[in-house]
Amino acid sequence: MKKSVYAKCPVCGSMIEVNAENGSVIRHFKPKENKDGEDSLSTALKELKTRETKLEEAFSKGKDTEKNKPDRLEKIFNEEKEKARKEKDIKPGLREIDLD
Repeated sequence: MKKSVYAKCPVCGSMIEVNAENGSVIRHFKPKENKDGEDSLSTALKELKTRETKLEEAFSKGKDTEKNKPDRLEKIFNEEKEKARKEKDIKPGLREIDLD
């Protein structure tokens, strides 16, 4: 039964699988390369800050929308009320008792 150990390569920084019995390298995993040549931690931090900024903008936009919602609904209600007054063709709806 082979036992293997995973370790970080001291030369290139990638992961290697080493046979625990004799110390031979079984597999060599290539490291993920960034386009900018930066390390993955800095890239992850930049992505996190970008995402945090986008979420903050979306939150403030939603907050503003909810703050103005009562005024907007009141305006729509008044417009529909005026429209109903001008038409004056409002009949009460049919009830079940009227259908007999």
